[in-house]
Amino acid sequence: MKPGYKQTDVGVIPEEWSVATIKEHTVIKTGKRNTQDRVEDGQYPFFVRSQTIERINSYSFDGEAVLTAGDGVGTGKVFHYINGRFDYHQRVYRVSDFSPQLSGQFFHLVFSTKFYDRIMSMTAKSSVDSVRLDMIAEMPIPLPPLREQRAIAEALSDVDGLLGGLDRLIAKKRDLKQAAMQQLLTGQTRLPGFHGEWEVKRFGEGVALYSGHHVLAQHCNTQSEGVPYITGPADFPEGRIRHTKFTTRPSTICSPGDILVTVKGSGSGTIVLERTSRFRSGPVFSSPQRGRLLQPRAGAPTL
Repeated sequence: MKPGYKQTDVGVIPEEWSVATIKEHTVIKTGKRNTQDRVEDGQYPFFVRSQTIERINSYSFDGEAVLTAGDGVGTGKVFHYINGRFDYHQRVYRVSDFSPQLSGQFFHLVFSTKFYDRIMSMTAKSSVDSVRLDMIAEMPIPLPPLREQRAIAEALSDVDGLLGGLDRLIAKKRDLKQAAMQQLLTGQTRLPGFHGEWEVKRFGEGVALYSGHHVLAQHCNTQSEGVPYITGPADFPEGRIRHTKFTTRPSTICSPGDILVTVKGSGSGTIVLERTSRFRSGPVFSSPQRGRLLQPRAGAPTL
């Protein structure tokens, strides 16, 4: 261990940092609203169990807070930071009333980074159905001096601003791509050197369809051991696969170029294409029980 550092419940940290549980420096509550209480163009933010922030004409809290989903597909993956008036769902946890020793923005960074691993370590299944209050309250977090907390939060906020600008540029490029796809995939525009009539074939002539299979919790991990295990649409936000869970006992194996389609739950019909080049020489990921894998048939024309 490097000089000036120490081993703690949250790992190796500088000696001047301390460790505390969340309940020691915050207040944790759940809301009283239901999703149907949302109001289009409402006056205040309304936090439900997803990344989407709804609107409502009432507020139950006014201040700085971090919110996370208490159940549903966003469990351990949905986090919001706010400082102002808002309302929130009855299955959303509000962490607020930060002590003078804890920066709310710093807490948001730590909590959103570490909470998923914590809840996965507390369940025997491959996913978490719901979050208990003690899962949050008893979670240990590092506590640098307040001045350092604020400096860390500010530095990472600057990075977020840069990434936000890149995201807007990407969105603009994506819109251009969608327009080009509409023209090219319908034959309204032809690429130079191509002419003649198109053929029409049944979809099944070009692909093979496979169902995913459930992987037991004891064969799953979050330490990148084995191959990535995709469990649902929350693992591929905005059409890009995010690897958060892995398995050493894969069942249905996917490869670069394969297509995943979810068939159950709120994300039914969500589609993603895996392009990860670092897995070109072997399996890419294990597909979920609630998904379907579309794989090109041998000898079939490229789709």
